[in-house]
Amino acid sequence: MLRRTSYAALGLALAAGCSFCSTPAGPSGAAAADAGADTEAGDAAPTDGGDGDAVDAGEDVYGIDLDDGTFLTDKKIWTPVPDNGGCGLFVANVLPDPFPKRSWAACGPGCLESVAWDGVPGSASGSVPVGGTTAGERGGELFLRVRHGVKAVGGVHVISRVGDGATVAALEIRNGKCGYQGWANDATLMFPVFGDAPTKGQLVLRGGLLSSEQPGATLAWGNWLPNPGWLASFFSWDDGWGIGAGSALRATTSLSDTKLTPIDPKTSAFEVSGRGKLVIWPAGDAVKSYTQAGGLKYLWTAPKGYMASAALSDSKLVWIVVDGPNYTSKYDFESARLYHSPLATDPGSLVVTEGPLLEPSTSAFYELRTGGDFAASKGCYAWSPTEGVCKIFVIQLSTGKVWKIPPRAGKAYHGVLAMSEKEILITEADWPGTPSEGQQIRRFLRFSTADLDALEKAW
Repeated sequence: MLRRTSYAALGLALAAGCSFCSTPAGPSGAAAADAGADTEAGDAAPTDGGDGDAVDAGEDVYGIDLDDGTFLTDKKIWTPVPDNGGCGLFVANVLPDPFPKRSWAACGPGCLESVAWDGVPGSASGSVPVGGTTAGERGGELFLRVRHGVKAVGGVHVISRVGDGATVAALEIRNGKCGYQGWANDATLMFPVFGDAPTKGQLVLRGGLLSSEQPGATLAWGNWLPNPGWLASFFSWDDGWGIGAGSALRATTSLSDTKLTPIDPKTSAFEVSGRGKLVIWPAGDAVKSYTQAGGLKYLWTAPKGYMASAALSDSKLVWIVVDGPNYTSKYDFESARLYHSPLATDPGSLVVTEGPLLEPSTSAFYELRTGGDFAASKGCYAWSPTEGVCKIFVIQLSTGKVWKIPPRAGKAYHGVLAMSEKEILITEADWPGTPSEGQQIRRFLRFSTADLDALEKAW
C-alpha cells in the first residue's frame, strides 16, 4: 500500500538543487529557478472513489467514480493502472484519438508557434510546467510529452506526435499528492510517477514504458522502486530506463526489477541521453558511457576544460566543452566548442571532429540536442550594456556553420527540447513575466532547419 502524502518537498528540493536547469535567462544570463519536477498539488484533487490502496480484485481506486461530463473521465476511454498505489493512475485508449489536435500558427519565416496548454479541454490557461514537459526524436519524427493541469480531474499527461498532432498515449494522475517528472533527455515515451511507501517519507518511483512510438502502443508498468533519490533526470534506451539522481545513475532493465541498479555510483546526474544500446552523459571533463555488454566507460576526455553537455542521435554523438576559472562554481565560462563523432560505443571507435567555437556565449549550453546533420543548444551572453540575451545556437555538423537565433521581443527561451534533421522544438516564456516564469512554459516553437538564415534575422 502507498500512502498519499504531500510532494511539495520534492518540488522544493529540486528547485533548490537545480537553479541553472532549463530556464529562460534575464539580461545577465542568470537563470531563474526551475522546479525540475513537480506534483499535482496545484490541482483540485478529486474525491477518492475508494480507499486509495493498491488495485486489488473488486477494489476501487482513487478517483474511479469521478465524472466531469467530458471524455477525460469516460470509463470507456480511461482504465486504472494495476498496482495503482493510491495515485489515481488511469491510462487512455487513444484509438480512436479522443484528444483535440494541438494547433500551430505561423510566427515568421520557418517558425510555427503553439500555446503550451493547447490540446486538453479544461486545461488551465497561461502555461504548462517545465517540470512536466519533455520531448524527443524517433525515426525523424518529434514527440512531445506535456502535463496539463485540469481542475476537475488532476494532472493529464499527454504524449503526442508533433508533426500531425496524433496522441500516442495519455496518463491521468488524479491524486494531487502523487508526483510526476518531465525533466528528461530521450525519455519522452515513458511516464515516471513518484509515490510514497508505507514507511513515512520513503520516496518510491514507478515507470510506464511504451513499446513503440505508434499511437495505442502497449504501455508496460514495472514495480514501485524504492529510494530513487532527488534531483532526477530520466533517460531510456533499448535495454530499459533509468534515473540520474543526486550523484549517481541507476537503471532498471526488467519489469520484474524491485530496485534500481547502479550504472555509475559517483557521477554527474544531469542530462543523461540514451539511444539504442548506448547511454551517455557529461561528467566533469569527460563523456561517460554505458552499455549492458561493455559496462561503464570513459568514452572521451577533454584535454582541457569541462563537459557542459552531451547528446546522441541514431547516427552521431555530440558534446560541448567549456573552459574558464568560474565554471565549477558559477557555470560561467570563457570559451565553448562543439565536438562530434559518428555513433560509437567504444573509445577506440570514436572519430572525433573538432567543431566550431560557440562565441560569444559565456553561460548555459547545459542542454544539447542533435538530429541529422545538426545540433542545437541555448547559449547566453555575459552581462554588458549591449549584451545579455540567450540565443538558440544551431550548428551544422558537416560544415561547422553556426546560426544564432535571438529571442522574440518580450520573450525568452527556456531551451531546446528536441530536434530532427528538419526542425527544432523549443520552449518559450514571457520576459520578464511573473516571479515563477522560470518554471512556466508559455509557448512551443518549431524552427525549420531549411530556414535558419531567415530565422537568424526574423525579429
